[in-house]
Amino acid sequence: MADIIQLGGYVAVEYCGGPSMIFKMGREDVETEGEASNALAITPDIHHENAIMVQKFDMMGLEPAEYVAIMGSYTLGFARDDNKNKMGRWSMNPYVFDNSYFHEVLLGSNSIYLKTEADLRLLGDPDLKEWVEAYAQDQNLFFENYARAHVKLSERGQEDKLMCEFDESNIVNGGY
Repeated sequence: MADIIQLGGYVAVEYCGGPSMIFKMGREDVETEGEASNALAITPDIHHENAIMVQKFDMMGLEPAEYVAIMGSYTLGFARDDNKNKMGRWSMNPYVFDNSYFHEVLLGSNSIYLKTEADLRLLGDPDLKEWVEAYAQDQNLFFENYARAHVKLSERGQEDKLMCEFDESNIVNGGY
């Protein structure tokens, strides 16, 4: 199941216009939700929309470029039903994977779309804001760094179990 879940993420990003990424198989499934939470050391007392995601990425040691790129995944999809303010989405077209999320983040609280504490945090840190600005200007740069970060996170802790028919020497930036 772990491979199927990860493959779904890869396919959704590509289907919606995002980067293609090289998928490797062989992940081991976790048996319970507790195992997954313990592996990520998720704190249960955090409540805002994407705080768990932010905490998880902070722990995984992502570089600022990777962290901001992964936050760009909010260009897709809608907020939970209990957080439907500002149209319930982060960008104009929640079915297209592009760099529009970063344009909206740069508008901060003036954006007509949803912005959470974690989104606005990107502007408060000069290292993160630099990448928000760069991705707003250059969608290819966003795609390259997103692909690398997505693959890195999806393979984390499973690297020695994964296999792929692609020649490793030809895989660049996660396949993008």
